[in-house]
Amino acid sequence: MISRITAPYGFVPLSSTVVFPDWLRLRESLPPPLHDVPFQEGLWGTMELEITAETPIFIRGTGPDTSQPFQLDSKTYGIPGTALRGALRNVVEIATFGRFQRVNDHRYAVRDLHNRELYGRHMAEIVRNQKTGKGEPMPLVNAGWLTREKNGKQGHRYRIEVCDFARIEYRPLEELARTRGIKNFRPGEKQSSVNKYNKWGNASLDVEVNADLRRPDLIAGRTMLSRFGLATPHADGTRGTIVFTGQPSLWKPDPTGKRRRAGNAKHHDFVFLSGGAHRSLEVQDGTFRDFEFAHSDRGQQNRLGSSQTPNEEWGYWQERLNGGARVPVFFLTRDDGQLRAMGLAMMFRLSYDRSIGDAIDHVTPDHRRPEAGLDFAEGLFGTVRDSKSSESGGESPRDRSALALKGRIGLSHAVATESTQPVAAAVKVVLGSPKASYYPNYVQQARGGGYRTWMDPDATPRGWKRYRTMTRTWTPPLPTSGDGRSVNIEKVGTTFRPLPEGTRFVAHIDVHNLLPQELGALLWALDFGGDDRARHALGMARPLGYGRCRFSVNSHDVRRMDGSQAELDECRRLFETYMEEQVPGWRSSPQIQELLALTHPVDPDQAHYQRLDPGQRINEFVDAKKAGLSLPSVSAAATSIWPAARESQRFSTSAPHRGGGAPRSASISAGGGSAGWPGKRRDDVIEVELTGLTKKKRWRCTVVGHAGTVGFITEGEAPPEPKEGQKHKTVVISGNNPTGLVLRWKP
Repeated sequence: MISRITAPYGFVPLSSTVVFPDWLRLRESLPPPLHDVPFQEGLWGTMELEITAETPIFIRGTGPDTSQPFQLDSKTYGIPGTALRGALRNVVEIATFGRFQRVNDHRYAVRDLHNRELYGRHMAEIVRNQKTGKGEPMPLVNAGWLTREKNGKQGHRYRIEVCDFARIEYRPLEELARTRGIKNFRPGEKQSSVNKYNKWGNASLDVEVNADLRRPDLIAGRTMLSRFGLATPHADGTRGTIVFTGQPSLWKPDPTGKRRRAGNAKHHDFVFLSGGAHRSLEVQDGTFRDFEFAHSDRGQQNRLGSSQTPNEEWGYWQERLNGGARVPVFFLTRDDGQLRAMGLAMMFRLSYDRSIGDAIDHVTPDHRRPEAGLDFAEGLFGTVRDSKSSESGGESPRDRSALALKGRIGLSHAVATESTQPVAAAVKVVLGSPKASYYPNYVQQARGGGYRTWMDPDATPRGWKRYRTMTRTWTPPLPTSGDGRSVNIEKVGTTFRPLPEGTRFVAHIDVHNLLPQELGALLWALDFGGDDRARHALGMARPLGYGRCRFSVNSHDVRRMDGSQAELDECRRLFETYMEEQVPGWRSSPQIQELLALTHPVDPDQAHYQRLDPGQRINEFVDAKKAGLSLPSVSAAATSIWPAARESQRFSTSAPHRGGGAPRSASISAGGGSAGWPGKRRDDVIEVELTGLTKKKRWRCTVVGHAGTVGFITEGEAPPEPKEGQKHKTVVISGNNPTGLVLRWKP
């Protein structure tokens, strides 16, 4: 059993303060005239940037041979300007407390058999057998036929025709296949449902069965729409249709026939019965989108796929559905009887209650509200926003037009300064694809009280994901197959020939009409505020230590509007002063401290991926969940209480657009509540008012005197008979903002 989670990446925690510089203020949906109207203190010019690769570096080229690095011509290698631009923009976004907006608002799905609270309790309930008196798991899933019909000009709509269903064991299913002339039909072998259908071929899926439907109509207060039980083939029985689902692991039947289940492997498929329920449910557009995403390559975290690319099962059925056929689905309902979620297997991947966007909004809606303003990075690098309707359902003048703003920073390709060549021996590895649905790493966890997941109302993302820089490159061990043999990586491996360590590149940065503090932000991003240990990571295979780079400015010719030379050190100072005014204590904040800690090179032994090796029976992802582990922060600051006054206050500067000198001191207004949130640290005592219980039986509360400040009490012994509306003393455990305090009962 592992004792800690390691990963080649980490997260910079989100802040509930988003800084919107006053000079970037939107005016009636129009972007500020940054290119046409010069600032009085505007700067323009160029800088020469030197990039030194301290470990081998590989950025894929555009030619047919994908193992070759990026080339400007047949003899010259380099780094595309877009790669440099992306690396610098990300640092600027974090360092300036910008918007966390360039994130896909996916609603992931989960099938976690090791976490009953998260998954199992939604899919099954323990019901007492009336004959034996023993508790047995009873599915809460219903069954039905998904149909598609035209919906006028709106396109199409979907409905589920509810039916009864029963499981049919593999032994009678194999016998039925033999009677129908289907050879070598082995449903217990590891395979997809599509493979079973293809093997069954053109033989009829219709069957007559005796169905023993024993499931109660009411389970744990939920009304079941479908009856469920066990089916056995029988002439003159109830008519039904065989429905195949995937086989995740090998089922080995007992040759004596005594052990029907043959271990824990799945040992049955299903029969959807004719007649029965005679009820239909409408599939809402959002529910259908969640279903399609959960059954797409992107929804299943396939790094080469997209949310529009169906997985094998959905691809098989989607074509048939569009052609007018009906599709067998399993589904769950809400307490009001409306459809909640559906899938193509009884234990289908259940969509989370919260999307990524929902969780971000829990930190602050400013991260995703276009009307909130432009942040530092958008003003420097430019932005394009799609038009969106307002939250009220209507459209404001700003919503009706998209916003497009050109950047004021230009980055050339970086050109290798010497006649360097890729390494002679090609590197061949399997590059992993981290899963954002893996909640021990990607969801901000509280101390005690179990895991938080995307299902929880108080879920928040871990923050800005960044790959750590490594002291050296390394090659992870190749996994083995289930039988212990070596895996052939030809189909899943990646081959590349990196440029050697020590390769030097030179690029040019052009700047136009930047305020000194804006240029200071760019300079800070180049070398992380002068931190001698900090390094950037560029290109492919960064989790394996490739692409560690040092950035430095060799020379510059940056001038003020009057033609005099600008002082770069002064620009840095003005930027840091500005950020301290906007976010008091900015330099020591968890965001900056964690960002810097992630840039310091670490030994790969301390930052490798968790191991998954079926042949060796190693699955550290599951082991970590069983042990209740989560990915630790790199810096101590990121786990400490950040004074909430810095997080909840909204700041603005009053520097005129034309740049009339340095920004004035920030004006402060407390946001949300009857009084400004004063900020609290670990072990501080605060009085709260109880507002209700969460699904995990934790008390939700608000802080007395500070409306809108929300907390969750997860530890300690509760006072006798706590009730909603009561006031109690609590102790602060953790929480980076006033909308996510974690508390314990005060003794």
